[in-house]
Amino acid sequence: MWNSSKSRIARFSFTCAFDCTTVSLIKIKTNKTKPSKQNKTKQNKTTMVFQIKSAFTFFLIAVSAKQSGVSATNESKYLRSRYLESSEGWSDPVNNISFNSDTYSAVATCTTCAPNGIPLDPKGSTPIDGCCKGALCGVCTNDAWASPPVNVPGFINGLKQICHGLQDEISVGHGMYDGHKCGECVCVKCNSQSKGGCKSETPFLHMRQDDAYGSSNEVTTSFYNARWSAGGEQAVSFYEYKKVSSCDITLCD
Repeated sequence: MWNSSKSRIARFSFTCAFDCTTVSLIKIKTNKTKPSKQNKTKQNKTTMVFQIKSAFTFFLIAVSAKQSGVSATNESKYLRSRYLESSEGWSDPVNNISFNSDTYSAVATCTTCAPNGIPLDPKGSTPIDGCCKGALCGVCTNDAWASPPVNVPGFINGLKQICHGLQDEISVGHGMYDGHKCGECVCVKCNSQSKGGCKSETPFLHMRQDDAYGSSNEVTTSFYNARWSAGGEQAVSFYEYKKVSSCDITLCD
C-alpha cells in the first residue's frame, strides 16, 4: 500500500520524436527524515543525470522500435520492456570461458544449417541433424528424430534470428550459464579478473549451438582473442553474462 507520508515520487516523461507516444519512468524514494539542503542539492543533481541518461536510452530504443515495425498501439509497451531489458544487471564473474581449436563460427553455421536464412527441415531430404561441419552443433541437432525433439526447435529459432546478414557480429558455441538452451542468445563480456586483464570489455552477443554450460564454455575464437589475454587458459579466463530474450545485438550495448 502506498504511504504518502513516507514516499516521494519523482516522475519524468520522454516523448518519442517520431510520434506522440510518451514513456514514463517512475522512480520511488523513501525518506523518513527531511533531507538537508546540501543532500537535497546533491539528490537533485543525481536525479537530473539519471533523467538525461534514461531519456537518451529511451530515444535509442524508440528508433529501434520504428525500425522493427512495432505498431503504434504496442510501441509504449515495447519501449518500456526493451528499456528494462537493456538496463538489466550483469552476472557475477564466472571463469572457464575458452574457444575450440576448430573454431565455432556463426557464418559457417548459417551457411550449412540455414542457407539463405532458411533453416533446414528437421526431417527433410537434407535434415538439420549434424548440419555443422566437424559436429560443431551436434548436441543441438542430434535429437531431430526424437519424439518430441528437445534441442532442435530452439536451435532452429536461433538460426532464424541470427542468419540474416549479421552472422559475423555474433559468437556461437557452448552454453554460458546453467540452463542456457540451444538457440538462446546471451550477452558476454570479459571480466578484469582474467589473467593479463582484458584487452577489451566490449560485450558481444553469443548463441548456444553445442554443449551445455559446464567446465569449458567455448565461444567463437576471434571474439575470445579480441577480449581476453589468457591465451585460452579457461581457469583464469573470467567473464560476465547478461540474459536477453532475443538474439538482438543492440541488447548488449
